[in-house]
Amino acid sequence: MGITLIGKQMVSFPDQKTGQLIEGVKLHMTAPSDNVSGLSAVTQFIRKGHVVYDTAVALPLGDIEIDYGFRGSILAIRSVKK
Repeated sequence: MGITLIGKQMVSFPDQKTGQLIEGVKLHMTAPSDNVSGLSAVTQFIRKGHVVYDTAVALPLGDIEIDYGFRGSILAIRSVKK
């Protein structure tokens, strides 16, 4: 069992320090976790302009795979067909 995308939320808010508008998408997911009985809920923010932003926005709800890099940065994201 892998990661399941259960929701997407477009967000836009001003940066608290600079006032600059920050736009992006929040991916709401569930995934198995060693310390959780059942599934763990996880939210990942992807800022507009990030290399995977357009892919993330276009993802259908369902099973996905995410490739993480150093310090948890997302390198790639894709839908998994069953």
